[in-house]
Amino acid sequence: MMHIKSERGFSYLEVLWALPIILLTIFAATTAIFGAARLNERSRAYTKAMNLGIYRLEEIRNSATETAGNFQNVMLGFNGARFPQSVTPPANEVTTLQGLGLDSQDAAVVTRVTMLSSDVADVRADVFYRFRNGQLIGEDRDLDGTLDGGEDSNGNGRLDSPIAFHTLVARK
Repeated sequence: MMHIKSERGFSYLEVLWALPIILLTIFAATTAIFGAARLNERSRAYTKAMNLGIYRLEEIRNSATETAGNFQNVMLGFNGARFPQSVTPPANEVTTLQGLGLDSQDAAVVTRVTMLSSDVADVRADVFYRFRNGQLIGEDRDLDGTLDGGEDSNGNGRLDSPIAFHTLVARK
């Protein structure tokens, strides 16, 4: 006599074997999604910080050509300068920061200027940025633009950042 197997679904053993595979797949997919979201946030922060650095360099270049007076004095006026000027900046700086999607407590650009001649300035702009979770880009932990105790992690005597711009500015 032949027995006909009825269609009852999955057996208990089949479910026990499938459950870990399904859970592992869900865990891997969730990990990938959250990892991509973190990477996206980090990329957005780097882009904002880079835009702030580019804005500052353009401001310095424009000052070199638009400001009447001694080129050397104009350029050295940017040496050691922080942008924004403080965590409570003037209205024009707030507008600039908002246009870049930043807050004055999120980011700072510190410029260093060395005069190579009376007509050429060597300009370096280091950008420091604080993520929403408090993590920093660069060594300036309090974003004040000055080297404080414990901030110089590589011991070179200056604040460094992975987002740094270096250019020459000439009198026109």
